[in-house]
Amino acid sequence: MSKNFAAPELLYDEDGIRYTEKTDIYAFGCLYYEVRNPSVEPQSRYLCVQIHFNSLPFGSNTFYAVQQVKEGKRPPRKPNPPLGDEAWNLIGRCWDQDPGRRPTIDEVVEIMIFWPGSSGVELD
Repeated sequence: MSKNFAAPELLYDEDGIRYTEKTDIYAFGCLYYEVRNPSVEPQSRYLCVQIHFNSLPFGSNTFYAVQQVKEGKRPPRKPNPPLGDEAWNLIGRCWDQDPGRRPTIDEVVEIMIFWPGSSGVELD
């Protein structure tokens, strides 16, 4: 299993891994965070995005960073480029430690469609 974009529950026991919509939602939050932070160093794509950090509060030790993610810690909201409250709140919901509290993909789409500045057009 690659630890890139892995939900915390996937980091505990590789024998019992179950990929679900909720682990996919966690990965979406990681991907969206990375896309919205283009200042990320190129080598970070080889690390877990949760750890994504050359500016990481967890340092460059992958084991330590994975432990931090397991404990519910996540990368900070970066000031540049600015990230709106709606986007940051969505990322936070996608990163919830409890998979049951993460949104569904339908909820993610609905949230993003109705962000200020979006077209508000519903998808069929």
